[in-house]
Amino acid sequence: MALLSVVVPVYRNAGSLEELHARVSALAAQVEGLEMELVLVDDGSPDASWDVISRLAARDPRVRALGLSRNFGSNAALLAGLQHATGDAIVTLAADL
Repeated sequence: MALLSVVVPVYRNAGSLEELHARVSALAAQVEGLEMELVLVDDGSPDASWDVISRLAARDPRVRALGLSRNFGSNAALLAGLQHATGDAIVTLAADL
């Protein structure tokens, strides 16, 4: 069984995170023998992104929630996500779909 890590830096994306989760989950379900973790890294978003990430992580054990203390920029958020990813392979996505 292979584990795919999907790393997503998040900044002001509260409105798209549920849809992102649904799309990534549906795609992973189509590939036999593939497990997935979704690493969502909140880059100090001033909106409700962290609340949405926390809800997703609470209801889906495949979601890993990381929160940065302030906005460091997408590269720093991406690096944090890559450092916490545990998959055999890693892909990155933009949170705005």
